[in-house]
Amino acid sequence: MGHRIWQTDTSMKHAQRLAALAAAAGLAISAAAADVQVLTGPLGQPGALVAYDDATGLALAPPAPELQGVQLLPLVLNGQSGQTALLPAGPRWLDEPAGLGRIELPGRGGVLYRFVRHESSGARTYGFLRALPDGTLARLAERPGAGPQQLDDPYLGRAALAPDLRSLLVATTFAAGGDVLEVRLDTGVVRDRTPQLPPLHLRGPSLRIAPQWMVAAADEGVLRGDRAPAARMTRVASIPPAALVTGELVLSPSGTWALTTLGSDATHLDAWSFGPTGDATRMNAAPAELTGAGYLPDAPHGPFLAVSDDGQWAGWTSVLVGKHELFMRERPAQATPVETQVTADAYFADTLEEIGVLGIFSPGELTAAVGEVAPLAEGGIENLDFFRVRVDATGAPVLENATQTSGQTAAPFLATPQLSPSHLRWVPEANAYVMFDDLGSGDGRLVSVTPGVTGVQLLAAGLKEITFLERVGARLVVGVRLSTGQRQHQVLTLPVDLSSAPALLVDGGNDAFLEPVTSDPRWLAFQEVPDVGVRRLHRVRLADGLHQVFPVAADEFGSPVAVTASGALAFSFVVAGTPRLVAWPTGGAAPVLLRVPGGFGAVLPGH
Repeated sequence: MGHRIWQTDTSMKHAQRLAALAAAAGLAISAAAADVQVLTGPLGQPGALVAYDDATGLALAPPAPELQGVQLLPLVLNGQSGQTALLPAGPRWLDEPAGLGRIELPGRGGVLYRFVRHESSGARTYGFLRALPDGTLARLAERPGAGPQQLDDPYLGRAALAPDLRSLLVATTFAAGGDVLEVRLDTGVVRDRTPQLPPLHLRGPSLRIAPQWMVAAADEGVLRGDRAPAARMTRVASIPPAALVTGELVLSPSGTWALTTLGSDATHLDAWSFGPTGDATRMNAAPAELTGAGYLPDAPHGPFLAVSDDGQWAGWTSVLVGKHELFMRERPAQATPVETQVTADAYFADTLEEIGVLGIFSPGELTAAVGEVAPLAEGGIENLDFFRVRVDATGAPVLENATQTSGQTAAPFLATPQLSPSHLRWVPEANAYVMFDDLGSGDGRLVSVTPGVTGVQLLAAGLKEITFLERVGARLVVGVRLSTGQRQHQVLTLPVDLSSAPALLVDGGNDAFLEPVTSDPRWLAFQEVPDVGVRRLHRVRLADGLHQVFPVAADEFGSPVAVTASGALAFSFVVAGTPRLVAWPTGGAAPVLLRVPGGFGAVLPGH
């Protein structure tokens, strides 16, 4: 195939359409659509964004000035928990080394990054970057750095996405104006939602955007506003000023209600629920040490706050004498609420002192995991059961052990539960949680738990561990290590509705872990990581099980990995200390070396 440069007739028309859109909407677009974009240079340092052709490995055009001196910055998506990683229609936050944390949009909607550009004048420009599957780059919400030298980051490193995935809610620092900004991803239009307010000390984790309204919290108060183009956010007047506004915030499942915490200090906090309009209600009876919301990257097994879609019920977690205790109550009319301590000693053994995964699936009923504290590296909670919780007319909790691994069906629950989950994921097609339960014995199992259904459903047994649990199209793929025989590593697959048992996809060896690197609706790519020696990169096509191995073994395969428009994998690797970047076609063609100067760089996935 000849050298394809972007100035072909079709590509030029595409670029002209993008340029017209940019001129109309104030959206900055890169000079070319490309097969793959590469940030050249050593990771963590300023470099140039260069478009490469995945068939020839040649650069398509020199980088424009606005694509030079670019350095990626950390970006965290609010409201993410480990259990939401497999949602098919939701965004996904991926934490990567060297500042390559990114937000993947579903349905090939692109990938969001945050960046700083080091200008030749010495000043800096900050903004957001959207990489699309065809390699097009859109620069969003660019603004000069704060401070007298225009060097300081004007943005908080947290963001929220609208459910329709068309808007990004971000905030600026107090020094940069302290505003809440809504950024349209399709047009690049930036709407200041707090222009009438003086600069605010905004809390990044509080940002949320729902179908009909937006929420944020600042030291100056809790804010809300509707989504109309000219709407402005205002303070929720019924929530009194507080010395500490935590910014810990959760929305109800449909985004119609919110719950947040604030108070005089970290040990004297109140939980306040509120909707798009009307007064807020303090849910707890007296100030207490309340935990955070329980989202990533702060907690691996949350969330720890919950509120129902009608705003009538809320659940939260308090720290009492060093133990986490679950509380729940109905929104009352009276000013002083009556709360129910669900995990009081009368109902649970005092060793069951850790709460996780709160969720209200129907008004008045809370699903919660109750177990023991585990080392944070192992997930923070172990030896648990899932419970359905209601409150009767007297305020007493009505508890039902949904999984019953302790053997006890009714309170008091004094025996130790047996679930020790990792890779806990919510799978909406099956209306169930899927998890690995190690059973504390090295002979674990893959199971599912359905809220409202008693018991644990066995999916696969005889597993020593799970190395990954991912979604590829309409299937789940699971990397496992068997607990018997040679303890070989395998990749299993099963439908997302859990309608059939797992099937063997890849049968690996017994001395190398299988770790995923990327997936698209057709392929799963993973690397074989031995205890000692070089690594291998594999990919398997789920439709027919076609298994391919990259022809070069490497000391390291870089992350992230991009999937180009043609389906090729683009990635970096290191052999004997020498870095290289390649595009690996899905057909029988040989890998194509990307002609990146010095071989230093990282691909920017747009899939």
